[in-house]
Amino acid sequence: MEYDVFKRKTVSMEQLKEYMEFYEQVEEEDYLLCVATQRNLNTGIYSRGVLHPNNENGVLYYQGRVKEYVEEHLALEKKLGYEWNPATPRSQCENKPAKGCGVEGVDSVCASLGPEMTW
Repeated sequence: MEYDVFKRKTVSMEQLKEYMEFYEQVEEEDYLLCVATQRNLNTGIYSRGVLHPNNENGVLYYQGRVKEYVEEHLALEKKLGYEWNPATPRSQCENKPAKGCGVEGVDSVCASLGPEMTW
């Protein structure tokens, strides 16, 4: 897996290294859990079903938030009258209309978070 990591100017390299080591540990644990779950699904030991409301409330909360954000985004697109994909890199927007391409107003959002968030 490959990914880019960005940090605030105030975060030291030692702090970043500590964070990255923790992130890699969590990533490895998640991978092993997924492999084991898939193995159990394939053998019939583990079955799909409704999430447990007491033991898996973190997953339920996350799924609820994702659903909420997707619904909000759909409502925004309906209001705008066009599909809006904020994940499209600006470099891919050159030959397309500006509408719906890239993150509109991202600079003002970052600026409002303070000088340590400037690019």
